[in-house]
Amino acid sequence: MKILHDSPAQRLPLTCLQFVYFYSLLYPPLKMASLIANEKQHEQLLALGFKPVYDVPLPSPPSSSDTKSSRTTTNTPLDTPLDTPLDHSPPSPTTLPVPCGISFRDSVLITSSQSPILNHAQDTSLTNELALTSGLSGIALPECTYGGSHVSVEFVRAGTVHKSVSWRSLDSIREWGNAQRGGDGGVKSRDAEAWKVRGATKGLGGIKLEDDYKYDWTFSSPYVHTVTTAKEGATGTKEGGTKTETATDTEAATEAATEAATANNDPSCEWTRLPSSGIKFPLLMDQSAPILFFSDVRLYEDDLHDVGDSSSSCKVRVMPSCLYALYRNYVRVDGVLLRARDTRVFHEFGTDKVYKDVAWREAGWENLGARGLPTDVKSWRAEHQDCNRNIGKIPTVNGKGKPQIGSFVMTL
Repeated sequence: MKILHDSPAQRLPLTCLQFVYFYSLLYPPLKMASLIANEKQHEQLLALGFKPVYDVPLPSPPSSSDTKSSRTTTNTPLDTPLDTPLDHSPPSPTTLPVPCGISFRDSVLITSSQSPILNHAQDTSLTNELALTSGLSGIALPECTYGGSHVSVEFVRAGTVHKSVSWRSLDSIREWGNAQRGGDGGVKSRDAEAWKVRGATKGLGGIKLEDDYKYDWTFSSPYVHTVTTAKEGATGTKEGGTKTETATDTEAATEAATEAATANNDPSCEWTRLPSSGIKFPLLMDQSAPILFFSDVRLYEDDLHDVGDSSSSCKVRVMPSCLYALYRNYVRVDGVLLRARDTRVFHEFGTDKVYKDVAWREAGWENLGARGLPTDVKSWRAEHQDCNRNIGKIPTVNGKGKPQIGSFVMTL
């Protein structure tokens, strides 16, 4: 596996990188469904109008002549296509497999998949694609790019997907790549000047300084989501030989047109701007309602040369009355800044509305103390118990000139 960034902090032993790579292949972040563990709970779920979705065949009950349970294992080859999800092995007949999704009365389908990181061939292919898109030859991907990872919410009409909202690793990375054209490297670490002086006085034998990076090395993606709409009555075909044309909106391009469309409630834009959030937070805070399905999927992550962290992830949970998804791109550059770009999507079952809130938050490290926020690095690490609470207190970015920021509604 190649080293993506040429810096002293990342010149780790190859064996260590190999360990991280193969560990991610074998033990990706686990999905969980809190209600579906056995057949009785499965029946309770069906009674509520929900049906679990599995990416493996359900095991057959053992016959009386065969008391031994069998377990078939399958391996994911390293040269699989980028968007191929993991093929989970079916467990023994005494338990049910972990579902990859859940559907509500065959009208709403929620699925997720956590994939391993890209192998060398896949990494090279995507890097070359982004180099062409951005015009930058030295561009590199995050250390861990989970190429097939995604969370998808599909709205079904007459047996076919009418609209869908999804979060996909490759779409997020491509939106980051699209934003790099004409970039200057963006954020500088707190040691950037010291490295610059040291490089000028002693020479570093070809090691890249941060001024050499003309792309955003913090991987702050403007990605919001991917929306696909099946247009009724379409006669042309876009791909795959289907009879319906699909339009994918990744919400980072053509800002002026998008702003005008949302202001005029243009139907082609799908989303209509609201004066305030339409998300029903009291429903989400109802602790008496069980969580029928929950998934936490990582799209990509990078340790930023050991001076911080950048991650892109999506969480989704399904309750008897609604579904809620949170996509977050979180960036921490130690001693310099904190940045969080959140997309929240909410749908109440039985209605024809989908609501979303998009908020960008950012703060310089020197301003944290004045706002009553912790200034130690530990409190801002993702694994810290107060990290999510602290992120919610970071001041929001002014939405002027950023039409993707705000509250919106989409009619199904």
